[in-house]
Amino acid sequence: MLLTPSVPSITPVEVVREAESAPDAMVLLDVRSHEEREFTSIHGIHIPLNELPNRLDELREVQDRKIVVYCRSGHRSASVVAWLRSRGFVHAVNLHGGLRAWHRDVDSSVKVY
Repeated sequence: MLLTPSVPSITPVEVVREAESAPDAMVLLDVRSHEEREFTSIHGIHIPLNELPNRLDELREVQDRKIVVYCRSGHRSASVVAWLRSRGFVHAVNLHGGLRAWHRDVDSSVKVY
């Protein structure tokens, strides 16, 4: 059984609200594979989970902003949030429910397999 760490999270609806009120206050981080990203995306920075340790410096310029990490279901992204926070990214949060929740709560045109 995969254990998801308890990390700060944000719902898809909250992301939309915050983006509307302060569009430059947050950035999305997609940690899915290249293949998953080709299938669907809600945009943002794309750094696949397996590449993140070698590409962490790419996030330093947005470290002071809220980084909303997402994947398909929210499990991988929760692990990434815990990992990022342990490395000083104190504003990293998990997209609760991932793209599945995004599809259900915000944009049903986002195709989630």
